[in-house]
Amino acid sequence: NIRPRVDDNLFHFMASLHMRNSVDLVLSYLSGTHVSARTINQIGSLGIPVVAFHLDDRLFFRGFKVGSQWSGMLSICRSYDLNLSNALKSLVKYRVEESNVLFWPEGANAQHFIPKHLPYKYDVSFIGARYGLRGPFIEKLREQGIKVDCFGKGWENGAVSAEEMLNIYSQSRINLGFGYVGFTRDTCLKGRDFEVPSCGAVYLTTHSRELERVCAVGQEVLSYRGPADCADTI
Repeated sequence: NIRPRVDDNLFHFMASLHMRNSVDLVLSYLSGTHVSARTINQIGSLGIPVVAFHLDDRLFFRGFKVGSQWSGMLSICRSYDLNLSNALKSLVKYRVEESNVLFWPEGANAQHFIPKHLPYKYDVSFIGARYGLRGPFIEKLREQGIKVDCFGKGWENGAVSAEEMLNIYSQSRINLGFGYVGFTRDTCLKGRDFEVPSCGAVYLTTHSRELERVCAVGQEVLSYRGPADCADTI
């Protein structure tokens, strides 16, 4: 449990920093595992707006009990001035807890994720760890005769560097994405949803309400509603 160490140090660090050079905003990626509501409230008492963003609250809004509070956002969301979530279905959870929340999709650094204009090397590629539905899904595509090259922990090609990832995006006729959260069929936005299109590459991922909110589906990105639909689209 790392929370006692964070609680002991974070407020004193912020107070010292604020005293030397006034802090305008604290933006954190912390959950109930890392920090207590008391510490967030203490930082807020310095007159600093405290904002948190969360990428896993669709699955872990509550989490599990760690001492007297939950490991997710349930026990601490009311202490933040504003919570930012990348999942539309999570918004109601924060509102039920009487906390402020906004939909906050990810993005991509357009100066880093750029087209490489490399010759095609892969028909379909996927970059990311193998877990949950990803393995069985890709096996179903391969059973349809579709050649899918996979990179990342648990796949035959192993992990790749950040530079290799950019090359693969440009070298793939189609870049495959998965919007599933963990081992579920729930969906949320992923970094790839922005990074691959930023590279000028073709991107095909799980259809979701969030994707419709941030992309012109069918023009900027392609989407599928299951393995068979994905195979047909490919």
